[in-house]
Amino acid sequence: MTNKNIFKLATMLLLLPAFLQRAAAQTSTQPAQYFFNQYLGNAAMAGAEDGLHVFAGYHRQMDNIAGAPTNILFTADYNAGKRVGLGLNVTNIKAGVLQHTKALLTYAYHLPVGTNHQRVSFGISGGFIHQRIDQEKLVGSAGDPTLQGYNDTGLKMDGDVGIAYTDDHFNFQVAVPSLRERVDKDQKEFISKTTFFASAAYKFELTETVNSIIPKVAFSEIKGYENVLDLGASVQFLQDMANVQALYHSTKNFTVGAGFKIMSQYELQLFYTSQPSEIKAYTSPMLSVNIKANLFSK
Repeated sequence: MTNKNIFKLATMLLLLPAFLQRAAAQTSTQPAQYFFNQYLGNAAMAGAEDGLHVFAGYHRQMDNIAGAPTNILFTADYNAGKRVGLGLNVTNIKAGVLQHTKALLTYAYHLPVGTNHQRVSFGISGGFIHQRIDQEKLVGSAGDPTLQGYNDTGLKMDGDVGIAYTDDHFNFQVAVPSLRERVDKDQKEFISKTTFFASAAYKFELTETVNSIIPKVAFSEIKGYENVLDLGASVQFLQDMANVQALYHSTKNFTVGAGFKIMSQYELQLFYTSQPSEIKAYTSPMLSVNIKANLFSK
């Protein structure tokens, strides 16, 4: 590797963590997890509803800056009966030359505790994470032993746990989305992971036109970034066939979204998230496109 390329690589590695700490913190909690697909943020929500639910999401900056962070999400969760929920949760994040993949299998148990569909749900996930540098995009020598050593670390075990209380109106959740962060606090990863998540919501039934409104408050502890408090609501209308959502984040930015159902089985949800005030001059807002299929429901 030439001295010029060494300088470029060193500069990239020095500046990248500061940029990714801001950008990745915005992708570690996805806008879809608050209302549209709560299994994204809490293993206890796997199989919480009847049938099979297959979800795919794409989250990225709205401009076309090369190397801007992108996040591809996939989940599938199924109510297997006998109070059991099963799930698969896969995340792939790309940011510049760095790639991060996480895949988890989930087991959840939904325990009835009273009338009005009162339940306490417990969930646990286990799987792996894999981080690598895409050497084809790297300016420098692909054979550099430092880079090769980074890619040779292989798969690492990870998991998460969660609990939820739900009934016809109230929804309270607590989750630890990355157990590895609790066990190995000295690990070096470029993703600013959510290490604790909690939320509370209440559903108010309204009219036949505006069916309901669900205010929600959430808190996220994010490693390597400031804690985030979220306040927002989802409004359902037209017999729950359409919705609008809005969230304000304590990082002085906001998320707005809208969605609708197709033939009651398929759902499309779009989100726009502004950047926090401290970095909005350097990065563009985020766009999130999400689709979900609800199959085999009773």
